[in-house]
Amino acid sequence: MEIAIIHLIFIVQELLIVKLFMFILVVKQIINVSQINVLIIFVYLIMKLTLNVVILYI
Repeated sequence: MEIAIIHLIFIVQELLIVKLFMFILVVKQIINVSQINVLIIFVYLIMKLTLNVVILYI
């Protein structure tokens, strides 16, 4: 059961990452690259935090 939940979380995270990259590509056309780099770092930190929370719950 726990393994199934972990797989589900990883699938959701992969979908979120894909959506975020698509969003970044759209935003990239509107604003300059320096702000994009900040956004990528911010997103990466959020992903790390979510994984840490998931690991804590298991």
